[in-house]
Amino acid sequence: MERSPELPFQRIVNDLSAQISEGTLLPGEQLPTVTKLCQTYGVSKVTVLKALRTLADEGQIRIVPRWGTFVADRP
Repeated sequence: MERSPELPFQRIVNDLSAQISEGTLLPGEQLPTVTKLCQTYGVSKVTVLKALRTLADEGQIRIVPRWGTFVADRP
C-alpha cells in the first residue's frame, strides 16, 4: 500500500492556508462547518479539528465556540 507523502490533517492545513493567502477566504469570513469540512476532505472530525487547531495556533484563523471558525484579521 502506497502512502501519501502528506498526512490528511496537513493536507487540510495546506489547502485552507493557501485559500487564505490567495484571498479566496477573506479576513472575517466564516469557514465551513466541521461536518462540511469532513465531507469535503473525506476525513474524520478529529482530523478536521486537528487541522483547525493547527491553523488557529499559527494565527490564521480564530475559533469562536458555538459561533464558528473565522479567518483571522491580518495585522
